[in-house]
Amino acid sequence: MYDFTKTVVAELASKGLEAELLREDYSSAHFGNSSAVFRFGSMFLKFSRDRSVEMLEITPVSAPHRDYWFGDVEVAMGWMSAESVASMGNME
Repeated sequence: MYDFTKTVVAELASKGLEAELLREDYSSAHFGNSSAVFRFGSMFLKFSRDRSVEMLEITPVSAPHRDYWFGDVEVAMGWMSAESVASMGNME
């Protein structure tokens, strides 16, 4: 298990959450970019680090082609403003 994945697993565990690791990727040639995909109930959770920017995508198991960026979910749920999410960094 790569360090990034270990960190994600530890963070989930600290919140009392347990998810099944499905796959992980790491590229030392690309700035240490990493990703880890978990199944958590009826959702897939993809945690990724791209050039030190950490992101979370949420995908329903029933519609695996539909990805939602967590920042978009936060705005849609009213947890954060679009301006707050945008100020967190350059998301592509």
